[in-house]
Amino acid sequence: MPTTYLTNVAQVRVAHAHTEINEHATLSGNGLCRTCQVDGPCARRIAAERILRSCNLLPQRQPGATRPELIGLRRIRAAWIQPTAAEATAPA
Repeated sequence: MPTTYLTNVAQVRVAHAHTEINEHATLSGNGLCRTCQVDGPCARRIAAERILRSCNLLPQRQPGATRPELIGLRRIRAAWIQPTAAEATAPA
């Protein structure tokens, strides 16, 4: 499959679309847009997804953007990862 290169203008549009998708993530707790507070994906997120689809790209997720702690979820670390100093001294 041949490689596709994006122009500088397209690269800027894609970077802006990724930023919009991260800012307008649908929250896990209530299903609202994080920024606009509307139910489900807002118009700005849909427009950003359309830009990425036109370039045949997938969105790059920012970990924690959906605020999973709002529904009681917590981050689980693999057993082989050493805890940071703050985590080691924090009460369980």
